[in-house]
Amino acid sequence: MKKFFFAALAVATVALVGCEPKPVDPIDPEPGDTTVVVAAPTAADLADYEEEGNFVACVHFAGAVCNDIVFAGSYNGWATDPASMVKFEALEGFDGWYVAVVPVTVVDGVEANDGKPAQLADDGSFSWDYQTGDVDSWELVSGTVDIVAGYSGESDLKNWNSAEPVILKSLYWKNNQSPCVEVVEQEYTITLKAPDCGGFEPAIIGDFNGWTEGVAMELQADGSYKAVITSSAGKGYKFKATTDTDWSNQIQHLVKNEETGEDEWKDLDNCILGEEVAVSHDFSTSEYKYSLCE
Repeated sequence: MKKFFFAALAVATVALVGCEPKPVDPIDPEPGDTTVVVAAPTAADLADYEEEGNFVACVHFAGAVCNDIVFAGSYNGWATDPASMVKFEALEGFDGWYVAVVPVTVVDGVEANDGKPAQLADDGSFSWDYQTGDVDSWELVSGTVDIVAGYSGESDLKNWNSAEPVILKSLYWKNNQSPCVEVVEQEYTITLKAPDCGGFEPAIIGDFNGWTEGVAMELQADGSYKAVITSSAGKGYKFKATTDTDWSNQIQHLVKNEETGEDEWKDLDNCILGEEVAVSHDFSTSEYKYSLCE
């Protein structure tokens, strides 16, 4: 049986890391564990759920399923009231498989669907903390759907074909957390070497404070900046030049446009907290700048 890493270990090492979302890999099975083969349903098994104007999503959820699972997405304008959301129901005869019948969103005559499963909290409320994981957390069994990277270490299901059910396996939840998994918070020390431009002083912002006002980072003797935040592993964060809610001046990365082959500046992807509680970033090279720095 696969076991998943639910909590961060408080270790004292310093990690020099980038800011690409990273999947949390499952721990290797212990000796004596038996791998369970999950029998997947087929489109024929879902025929009773098919209705004109709806999309059928069938998912096997690994890990802890302790509360109702809903489908959050474009069909209800991404509203987070559980009463407005479609719930998954257990698929009879298939252990661990759940099915949802979701209204199709049509924009300018074209199906434009977008969404993801999320598990409700113990009190029945909705939280984005309990959504499914990143692009590597999915295995497509059958059907047509785009699995694309989301905003902060998660993924979206997009542009599915409503003419056929989509059958997927969800290998782990975002941050490997669900409502019945304990969330362990700890202090993280974040050190940053910032781009040199006009004396801008960096601030850190992220899941740890609800992406509201940034926290000013303190200048150190060596010219770097430091902040101590309280968070759990798997949470996202970024750096910008002001503590207010203005995002016009954040750190950007010079990347190559795959279509044009030209270099262009792109907003830095979210950094993701991991096991190490002391993390260092070096964005002082020519590959990085603040948005408003020319």
